[in-house]
This record gives sequence, C-alpha cells and structure tokens, in this order.
Amino acid sequence: MVDLLFLILIQLLKLTDADWSWEERCRPLSPEVRIELERLDQYTAMTDLMAEKDIHTDIDLMNYIESVQSDIATLEKERQGYRNQLRREKDPEKAAVLKGQAKAVSKKLFPLRRKLKTARLIEDRLPVVRNALDAEKQAELDARERYPRQFQTERRRSER
Repeated sequence: MVDLLFLILIQLLKLTDADWSWEERCRPLSPEVRIELERLDQYTAMTDLMAEKDIHTDIDLMNYIESVQSDIATLEKERQGYRNQLRREKDPEKAAVLKGQAKAVSKKLFPLRRKLKTARLIEDRLPVVRNALDAEKQAELDARERYPRQFQTERRRSER
C-alpha cells in the first residue's frame, strides 16, 4: 500500500501547511513530519506518478522501474544507432535527417528519465514516510494520554 502511505502523508502535510494561525493543535506533533513538510511538492509529484501508473505496492513500483529502465535502454540504443550512422554519412541532407531522428529520440528519453528519477525517489523515501507516519501516530497517542481533556473538547466540537 505504497500509494496509501504517501496519500496519508500528503493529507497530513496539507492540513498542517494550510493555515498555521487557525489553531496550534493542527501542527504536526512529531519532528519527522515537520521535516517532511518541506518536501510536500516532491510527495505530490510522487503520488501523481503512482496514480498515473497505477502503482499500489512495492512490487508494482519495482516492476515499473524495471520497465522504464528497459524503455530507456531501448531508446538509447536506437539513438546510438542514429549517431553511428551519422558518423558515416557524407550527404548533408541525410545527416540532417539522422540528427533530427536522434533529437526526437532524446525528447522521448527526457520524460522517461524524469519518471524513473521520481520512481527511485519513491523507493528511497518509502521507509522515511513509514517512519514519519509511525512517529506522528505515536506522538498523537502520547499527546492524547498527556492531555485527555483537550482531546475530549475537540471531539465535542466535531460532534456539533
């Protein structure tokens, strides 16, 4: 449930980032989540990629990374073929066509590399996200034990 973890973190970060002044109690309790608040844009890009490519588990993520890597390798071989032909080509018109084909392949590579970078970032950040959410959950439970009256009044407000 990789996508769910990231969605929960983003919602938590958006709640805390929305308006600090409306109430202090919406501030994240754990320092881990406060640190992750600075990376909200990255997490949004990650969840967009997971939603777009239907990535829900670690295995889905690994399969996606492998498929993108193979697509990149295929396109790089194709581009290298055009470049090799270009070195042997004497006719300027054919050389211009080969350069255009190589550039077109390069334009296809750019978004794939960006998606691969984002997917690898998801893979790297996954343990951090799990740790941050666990820390926030524990901090909230500790706060509920320490200040039970405050949380009771919040429950009454939400029931109204």
